[in-house]
Amino acid sequence: KNRQPISLDDIRTADLDESLRAIIQAEGIGALAFVPLVVNEKLIGKFMIYYNAPHSFNDAELDLSLTIAHQLAFGIDRKRADEKILRLNGELQAQLDEMNSLLEILPTGVWIGNEDCSEITGNAAAYQMLGLSPGINVSSTNPRSQGTQGIHLFVNGEETRPENSPMQTVARTGKSMQNFEHEIRFPDGMSKTMYASIVPLFDQHGTIRKVIGTYTDVTERKQTEKRLALLAEISEMLRNVEDPYELLYTIAKAVGEHLHVKRVLFNEIDFEHDREIVHRDYHNGLESVAGIHKVSDYSGITSKEVATGKTVVNMDSKLDPRTAQDYERTYALTGERSYVVVP
Repeated sequence: KNRQPISLDDIRTADLDESLRAIIQAEGIGALAFVPLVVNEKLIGKFMIYYNAPHSFNDAELDLSLTIAHQLAFGIDRKRADEKILRLNGELQAQLDEMNSLLEILPTGVWIGNEDCSEITGNAAAYQMLGLSPGINVSSTNPRSQGTQGIHLFVNGEETRPENSPMQTVARTGKSMQNFEHEIRFPDGMSKTMYASIVPLFDQHGTIRKVIGTYTDVTERKQTEKRLALLAEISEMLRNVEDPYELLYTIAKAVGEHLHVKRVLFNEIDFEHDREIVHRDYHNGLESVAGIHKVSDYSGITSKEVATGKTVVNMDSKLDPRTAQDYERTYALTGERSYVVVP
């Protein structure tokens, strides 16, 4: 019980059961000592000393045996600890591999940020959702970020600055954000709408170590909802607005705000007299072009296309061969770098 060495100087006279004495003597043992192996007051084994003849164990021998036993116990415990660490590391790696595999096949976008979200990376679905190259850092607050520059962020319909974007906010406050609408508008006019939830992860000291966000792409659904709402709004305008020119402007304004574009207008075209009339236009950040214009000031090629009832889509009027030669004198002056004309 006191975990001290036990010695039997002479097996012949020791207080032993006769059957046990016979077994020990059969092995040629004349004297023995049991030395316990103890770690953190826990018995983990024993260290045995044998003599083939009677032997009187002295204090020096027993002290030496205890010293050896302590070293053995420490080494065994260290070995077991190392093996446990290796086993736990193996189990952890297996769990990480499973988690990474799961992240890669999830149709939901998952973004993972460091403690201040200056580094944010995601799974395959997250990058695909935003049309980005896999593995890049998309943090909006890191000057070395590889994400798209010049984007506008909206949370539940309100624009927010990059430093107040959802993942940065969670990293700064330590409070989760659940089930909110996150819209990203890109410089080319495209946008993505997602439903998201973001939570912080803490270490044993209560300090944020990571931030994890899940994003579900609802762009198509939201666009459908907005288109239906726009059509309903226009239907209401057609019933309630009596002045034709006011009606055209009201519809142009609604379409412009829906599409987030710079200009929308209705015009009257008289090819025979080389005349275009714009009564009123929706213009966001541009000068109005209301008034009378010459049709010949614009591309003759696209004008012919419109005259035949064809919809004209021009992605870049400065580079499009149909409008390039007229760009500086006409399109650049009115801010029409890209446009769609529907006859």
